[in-house]
Amino acid sequence: MVGGPLIDNLCLDGITDEVQDLFHGMGADSYVRESQGEHALTELCQAVLRGRPLEEVANLITCPKDDWVANRRRPEANDLDACAIDWQSFTPDQIGMTAQTRTARSCAFKCSFCDYPTRAGALTTASVDTVRRELRAMAELGVKNLVFVDDTFNVPPKRFKELCRMMIEEDLGLDWYSYFRCSNARDEETFDLAAQSGCRGVFLGIESGDADILANMNKLAQDSQYRAGIARLKERGITTFASIIVGFPGENERTMQNTIDFVNETGPTFWRAQPWWGNPRSPVYRNKEVYGIEGAAYDWSHATMNSKEAAAWCDKMFDRVTESVWLPLYDFDFWSLPYLEGKGLGVDELVPLLRTTQELMRERDGQHPDPTRLAVLHEQLAKDVAALDMAPARFSYAAS
Repeated sequence: MVGGPLIDNLCLDGITDEVQDLFHGMGADSYVRESQGEHALTELCQAVLRGRPLEEVANLITCPKDDWVANRRRPEANDLDACAIDWQSFTPDQIGMTAQTRTARSCAFKCSFCDYPTRAGALTTASVDTVRRELRAMAELGVKNLVFVDDTFNVPPKRFKELCRMMIEEDLGLDWYSYFRCSNARDEETFDLAAQSGCRGVFLGIESGDADILANMNKLAQDSQYRAGIARLKERGITTFASIIVGFPGENERTMQNTIDFVNETGPTFWRAQPWWGNPRSPVYRNKEVYGIEGAAYDWSHATMNSKEAAAWCDKMFDRVTESVWLPLYDFDFWSLPYLEGKGLGVDELVPLLRTTQELMRERDGQHPDPTRLAVLHEQLAKDVAALDMAPARFSYAAS
């Protein structure tokens, strides 16, 4: 069975021909059309065990013959404490050194490029005691690296401090990674508690280094908050990853240069940029006439930029950002870091290799590649790989 926000989002326009093909391609026996889905999962298990018709299970999509058919809808509002994972049901081999969990559902913010809060409902949190029990169970299984998948882990700020204090008190030997919002880290204590509780890396949805674009995005964050937050995180040895959206309505050459300057001046450990994905259900489309938005997805235009120009600016950023290390958008991104950490490959070992790789790509793809420079970079890359001093098992993961 496959379910969750992805399936729910695919079905917003119904079970279209495209969705039919996707579901056949995924190959599941059934799908849950609900962004939560825990209740549907429970009912499905009970129906199978008791021999009841699956048509009675709300929010379920099944394929009785050739086509996928949706059962009746019933919105879920599940208690996160009641839906906590029973980690003791698993074995250490099933989990591994790195595990993911969540302590909250939905997002407290209303960024104009995102419709997730509208679909997921109000921010809902699990209790600190529930999180405590989950962390204890994971530690007993041998988990060392923990990924909190909450949309913004440090919101609400008071609860974040309570979670950090709990992790310090428990002292389970867990390193953790999460999404993090600098504008809601309001004092030095927040950063101290994060570091003391085991924070090793944070995903920062910076999106832009320009004040006008941040205002258009309804980010409710200021340049100074980002700069102070990145500096405080770096002072405490916490890996920072800046995610940038290129081409949001209002974007132009000036705003893009401001973003490039921001990344170079703040120097997060890693960064990446991707073109704005035009989501017609996102709040910004309510003002499409104001911004002159036409098209959607990765084929759009507005009054100051189009999707092709945004893609070109992503390439320019790759060339011009020199004070932070680029990470790809797919296959190897920020969330690979805790996984590789669990395999014994740390950020300090990866950075030289990734920096050389980026320089090699710049030189190779430039207008006039220098053969001598390419040879030097290839030699350096070989040294960087050798410096990892990886065992065969580790090498297979890094190479992939």
